[in-house]
Amino acid sequence: MARFSLFLSFAALSLSLLLTGCFEEKAEQGGGPQMQAPKVITSKPVVKEIIEWDEYTGRFDAVDRVDISARVSGYLEDIRFIDGEIVNKGDVLFVIDQRPFKIALDRAQAQMELAKKELNRARELRAATAIAQEQVDRREQEFVLAKAAVDDAKLNLEFSEVKAPITGKISERRVDIGNLVNGGEQSPTILTTIVSVDPIHFYFE
Repeated sequence: MARFSLFLSFAALSLSLLLTGCFEEKAEQGGGPQMQAPKVITSKPVVKEIIEWDEYTGRFDAVDRVDISARVSGYLEDIRFIDGEIVNKGDVLFVIDQRPFKIALDRAQAQMELAKKELNRARELRAATAIAQEQVDRREQEFVLAKAAVDDAKLNLEFSEVKAPITGKISERRVDIGNLVNGGEQSPTILTTIVSVDPIHFYFE
């Protein structure tokens, strides 16, 4: 009985050693089940331009808008533009009859020349103590007024040509040749309208 128990103990020990050796050998050889990498489906990205846009309802409005009127009164003699065309700043648009303004300029220049001669004569007489200083001062004042009248006449002659104050698109003419044009600040005659086109405003909600 003792021998049988000893045999069983020896057999169990041998089996334990055998199993331990098998597990160590498998561990050294990398045995055991191995995890496989999962399958992944890939694709190339799509590359293209994307433009984001939306629709709005709005209106265009000019940056500058000018109603053209004359600074002097007279009969319209010439129109130098075509309705709806682009005009540049400084272009002559209308010409008012210049004859009255040229006559006024000639008259003012003649009066200035006379005032200048009177002033020179007064200065010579004053140098000889033949007249009082007050008379010289009066002649100087007359010459200044005569010169101002010449400048005013030149300005009115220049204003007889109505020029474009800005560059833009001109509308239709509102006055035909031969009509009387009222100038000045009170109730001037609107001749046409100019609106700028570049740049331009766009208004929308």
